[in-house]
Amino acid sequence: MAYPASVQISSTSSPVVSLLGKAVTAKSSLNATTSLLLSMHQRFAMENNSIQKQPSSVPSSTVQERSRALKRVFLSNRTIVCNDGTLAGFYLRKNANSKKWIVFLEGGWHCYDMKTCRSRWTRLRHLMTSSQWPETRDVGGILSPLPEENSYWHSANHVLVPYCSSDSWSGTKAEPDSPELNFRFMGALILRQVVSDLIPLGLGRAKGAELLLVGSSAGGLGVMLNLDRITHYLQHERQLQVTVRGVSDSGWFLDREPYTPSAVASSEAVRQGWSMWQGSLPESCAQLHKSEPWRCYFGYRLYPTLKAPLFVFQWLFDEAQMRADNVASPVTPHQWNYIHAMGGALRSSLDNVSAVFAPSCIGHAVLSKREWLTIKIDEISLPTALRCWEHATRPRRKSYGKLKRSTEATTYGNHKRHDKQKSRKQNGEKRRLDKSELENNNHLRHKQQKRHEERRKRRKNNMAFIHENNLTSGISSSDNNSTNAQNRKNKNRRRNDFEKQRGERHIQQKKRRRRRKEQQKQQRLSSLRTDFSTDSIHLEKRRNLLSKINKRTGVPRVPEKCSLRLMERCSWPQCNHSCPSLTNPATGEEMRFLELLSSFGLDIEAVATALGVDMQTLNNMDRTELVNLLTQQESNLELNWPPDCYTRPEWIGFYGDNPAISFTQPLLRIENVSNTTFKMPIKQKLGKLRFPGGWNRNDFNILATEYSKGKCLNYYVASFNGNELLAVECLKIYPNWLTKLPNIRKLPLKDLFIPGTHASGAYITDYIKTKSFFIKDYAASQYFDVWSQLVFGIRYLDLSIGWVALHNFIMTLINEQLIDQMEHFSYKTQDNTDLKNADHFWIVNENMFINQLRYILKDIRRFVNISGEVVIIDFSSFPVGFYKHPERHSELLNMLKNELGSLAYQRNTSMVKACFELTVEQIKKSQKSLIILYPLEELSQSEAESSILCPPWKRFSTDVMNNSQTLDYMRLLFSKKRSSPVQDEGWIFNAIKSLEKSLNSEKLLTSKERASRINPKVANWLKGPWGSTANVVAMDYFSNTNLIDMAIYSNLQKAFMRTNRNLLNFEIINK
Repeated sequence: MAYPASVQISSTSSPVVSLLGKAVTAKSSLNATTSLLLSMHQRFAMENNSIQKQPSSVPSSTVQERSRALKRVFLSNRTIVCNDGTLAGFYLRKNANSKKWIVFLEGGWHCYDMKTCRSRWTRLRHLMTSSQWPETRDVGGILSPLPEENSYWHSANHVLVPYCSSDSWSGTKAEPDSPELNFRFMGALILRQVVSDLIPLGLGRAKGAELLLVGSSAGGLGVMLNLDRITHYLQHERQLQVTVRGVSDSGWFLDREPYTPSAVASSEAVRQGWSMWQGSLPESCAQLHKSEPWRCYFGYRLYPTLKAPLFVFQWLFDEAQMRADNVASPVTPHQWNYIHAMGGALRSSLDNVSAVFAPSCIGHAVLSKREWLTIKIDEISLPTALRCWEHATRPRRKSYGKLKRSTEATTYGNHKRHDKQKSRKQNGEKRRLDKSELENNNHLRHKQQKRHEERRKRRKNNMAFIHENNLTSGISSSDNNSTNAQNRKNKNRRRNDFEKQRGERHIQQKKRRRRRKEQQKQQRLSSLRTDFSTDSIHLEKRRNLLSKINKRTGVPRVPEKCSLRLMERCSWPQCNHSCPSLTNPATGEEMRFLELLSSFGLDIEAVATALGVDMQTLNNMDRTELVNLLTQQESNLELNWPPDCYTRPEWIGFYGDNPAISFTQPLLRIENVSNTTFKMPIKQKLGKLRFPGGWNRNDFNILATEYSKGKCLNYYVASFNGNELLAVECLKIYPNWLTKLPNIRKLPLKDLFIPGTHASGAYITDYIKTKSFFIKDYAASQYFDVWSQLVFGIRYLDLSIGWVALHNFIMTLINEQLIDQMEHFSYKTQDNTDLKNADHFWIVNENMFINQLRYILKDIRRFVNISGEVVIIDFSSFPVGFYKHPERHSELLNMLKNELGSLAYQRNTSMVKACFELTVEQIKKSQKSLIILYPLEELSQSEAESSILCPPWKRFSTDVMNNSQTLDYMRLLFSKKRSSPVQDEGWIFNAIKSLEKSLNSEKLLTSKERASRINPKVANWLKGPWGSTANVVAMDYFSNTNLIDMAIYSNLQKAFMRTNRNLLNFEIINK
């Protein structure tokens, strides 16, 4: 949807173009002008409604250029017209050898009332009439006939449908309302007639025909609105065997409130336009939004109802959306903050889209531009991603009836079905390839059985002979028993030797078969190449045969790197290296990258200081180098495996989709897995994680999806031996596990394995703005903020609180590190919270102030409101500002009552029952979700009887222990013997190493290094029987273990054993 305004974004290879046309003043009235243009244009069209032949006088170079151009064709139905009544049509480049058709819908925004339509006629008349259409058009991008520009679709039949209806391709209004507004809106009818006119030209006439309906801006929205309708028309009404897919480019818009309240909101403009255009909407979406059917003009509402496959390309910071929200030329930090929030909302709306390509750039529309090849995410270009999606959704050996039924499922279901078909085909090919090997194995098995039978007969004869000798020689019974024992030993020894030899023979046979197959393949290839070079008669035949063995020729190969979902991981505009350049609206010149960062409100001097460079070096940095530096603090993946993994896989692959159900190639492949440290870093940046299903902090308008059994993010690791898949694991979130998994709700808290984090609030929101290296390297204890910890599945939070006076000097020091903290949270505080007192309380770790407490409490409150989960908050210590100040505990208690009082469990202070004896079910029955642990001795007697506070549980720590001492200490605690300090009660185990312990070592270890040394060992020790006796286990940097998976598995075992007390458990131990 390109707005009628100046374009401020340009490619590096093309100048900035302005879409603001000069105002055209007409002496005659609009009606007279329209009727004159109509009469002239209709006469011209009737004489020229054909693909014209080139005159003989035209030079050969010009003829060649025109042969590559798209040629104008007007519609056969003369009643379907543009806004002003002139004939509608399309441009065509036909290729008789291709069964693939690409129909491209142009964009150009819309008008929605009399005022905007008159303004559009004055300024953008070419988008409302066909009177100015040239005879030919030359379009780049996906409609280019040049292989170097359009490698996958250059030979397809190309159709360009110009936009002249101003209705987002949805209108059905054939007659104007009044002489004052003499416009028709027939976008949906134009598209249907174009498709109808293409059928006699060959669309769908050949078996295996494909139609790719593509559109940019308003055309992208038109694709989504008409995709299912066109599919039904071709496959059901016209009974054609054609596969229909859709590609929407920059047509995914949000119905947000504009930045300026006085501006017309997108939702209001669409509502008025839908009525004026007599807009035709997909029936399934209109039924879903009966009261407001015009909501279907917004992609995130329309997409779940689509049946045909759809690929979505969308800039996360779409320029048209910025203009719709009245922030087209941002110059202030407030405007950039609004745009940043817009990008986050748009990213969240794409969570459920199965095929998406979304760079974090400011731009609009790209598929018809020649620079579309340069747009990349994770080194995968847009054409490559589009080709992968096209290949993934291609029907395989389907009958016509199955082809029709394949469009009657959702887009997501289509992808799943095609993935299953591919998996079945792959398994079938594998079975065919292994058929000969199976036959060989059967033959060898028969031979081995025969040898076994012969050996058994010989052994039987030998035993009969020995028995006969014993009888004749009169051996005593005791001697006979000893002889039998010796015979059994010999028999067992021979059996073991035989099994060992058989295993070795089997391994040798496999190696020989593998070498023989490889030699046969090389011999076949060698013979074909030799024949190819010597036998000129069969040259073409040999070439075809050779290509079948290697790769098919003549058809673009499926790229090696394939992924259906490519979402930019960084969250700020222009962080993608391939983004189009921006222009300064004041000067018209291209903006330098540092200038752009300054407009975001970023302190460039602070950036230089944080990076350890001077300003001159920073100014001379290349954009790519600077982006890499600014994003270097983003998390990386680390692969861990247990020490009992004796058999190493041949290779490990990192994927963006589940390799067990998809046919995607690995984004990263790790060979020769021989690392004995049981961990391996993966050189793949995570960036800022985005959670699916409405579980991001700022997903206010999205209903959160329940994931009781966990939900995989798009980070998968799989191990292989050759092509055999051994295991698959993914990065998961568990936002609903504790209250939703069966039978766990009935266990008391003291019997549950509860995963937790130590110093939960000691995280950093912005590494660039945090100047203190001590905070970054030694005081921070978690990668993720509290919200993310809870979404991942953490249910115990450890908070150390400090009190700070609001002196200007102290707050200046704090704000230098935490200026971004206030903008990091967008939801408001409750009205009854005393903001002045709330600002005093901070999260403290290693005696350093890290984050404000009130924002963490808001995270907790919002999470439990959405998820309904039970969370334990432990105020474990008060190291700074509380000594001899009991009134500050009172202020903190009031703050807790205001923020969390309505959610905290209200204990009966007169009852003896402790909080750790409560079950999750009992807590939820009271309609509460929080257990707050607080040292009651710090409060006055009346405050200590507060019903929202529970006494603290026993706490144990390994902060000053080495590994051997930690193991002995855990053996004492987790055994729960009489000598153990832990009995039938709630207790907390902090598996950490303190900074003081590191001071006594040769090297001062950072908090991440300390966690990496102890976490894997403790996690491995907890996999045994100690996991069944654990209660709360808290760690620093919990994300480098599978602590949450381990806790869930252990709790399920506990719940099962509790409900099946009479069950006998047998373990088979191999010796």
